[in-house]
Parts: sequence; C-alpha cells; structure tokens
Amino acid sequence: MFKLITANCQPGTNRIKFRYNKNESDFSGFKHPIAGYNPLTDMNVKVQSIISESHCFSHSLVSWDRFYISAPFSRNGYEQIVTYYVVPFLLNYYLIVPPVDGETASGEFTLEISAVIVIADVGLLIVSQVSIFTLHVQSVLIQIVVLIFITMTLVHFDDNSRRCRKILAITNLAIATSVLCLHYKMAKNKNAKVLDHIKRGDFIKVNTV
Repeated sequence: MFKLITANCQPGTNRIKFRYNKNESDFSGFKHPIAGYNPLTDMNVKVQSIISESHCFSHSLVSWDRFYISAPFSRNGYEQIVTYYVVPFLLNYYLIVPPVDGETASGEFTLEISAVIVIADVGLLIVSQVSIFTLHVQSVLIQIVVLIFITMTLVHFDDNSRRCRKILAITNLAIATSVLCLHYKMAKNKNAKVLDHIKRGDFIKVNTV
C-alpha cells in the first residue's frame, strides 16, 4: 500500500485534490517483486490495483485529500514454515528417540540435549528480528513449552520407556500440526479482512490514516 501526502501538511496543501487518470496510469512498479513479495495478477497478466479516492485526513478543522493505490502481493511461505514450524518441532525428537540398544538414558544427558535445543530456539527468535508478537514467534515459543514438557516427563517419570517416548512423539507431532493449521487459518482470515477493508476504503480499521 502506498500513501501519498503533500509537503508534510504545510499550509495551502489542503487545497490540493488527487484525481485518478486511468489512461495515464499503468502502475509498472507493481508488476515487479518487492522485498521478496510477488505481485498477484489476473488472467490478462495485469496488476489488479485498488484505487481509493474518497478518503481524507482531518486535523484541527483542516482536511487533506488522500489518494490510495493498493495492489495485492504474495510471498512464498514455505521457507518460514520450514524454519519456524517444521524444524523446531523436529528438534524435539532428539529427546524422544529411544536410546540405542544396550544403553540407558540418564536424566543429566536429557537435560543437556534439552538445553542445547532451547538455545537453538532462542537463536531463531534473535534471527527473526521482529519487535511484535508474530505467528512464527508464537510457534517457536510453543515449541519451547513443548520441549520443557517433554524434558520434565522423561526426567521425572520414565526416561527409558519406549511406550512413553512413543506417546510423546505422537503428542509432539499433533501439536506441531495443530499449530501450523491454526496459524494458517488465522493468517488467511486476517488477510481477507484487511483486503475487505481496503476494497471498501476503510483504512482506519487497517490502522492506516
């Protein structure tokens, strides 16, 4: 979304009105990938731009005309899915895999592996470099909670029981699948709501004024 405003709202700029001229507009910038996002096109390979002219910004009894040009973009989410959903939950299986025949797992060894995996998960949070509580951050935090649960179960209950480890393996897989499906549904619904607000020109609900 691009927001156009003139001269930082200086005196007199409120008299400027934006008018859309379709014949002189092709939005060529929207036809190319931007920061890893690819434009969504229709059957004619043209960018489906959304024009909003009926919008203004008001402050102290003065209003400025606003002209919004929006276009849908998509991003390949497989990289984030693998990084923040698949890999973290797979790391838990380093704890769950039963000991090699003839060996006996110890609580101290389990705690050491758990500590290493926690450090790896914290590293993911640092690499993501986000200042908001995003869905992929939630996924990593959920994985840490599951990791702690698995660790405590193995240490305090039955560290060498194959039946116990099988139950933990199934539980870990069920939680990973549930989190991924739930987050996918939440993101899809959120994107649909934002698109609906943009189409109706209700930018206040998108927190864009």
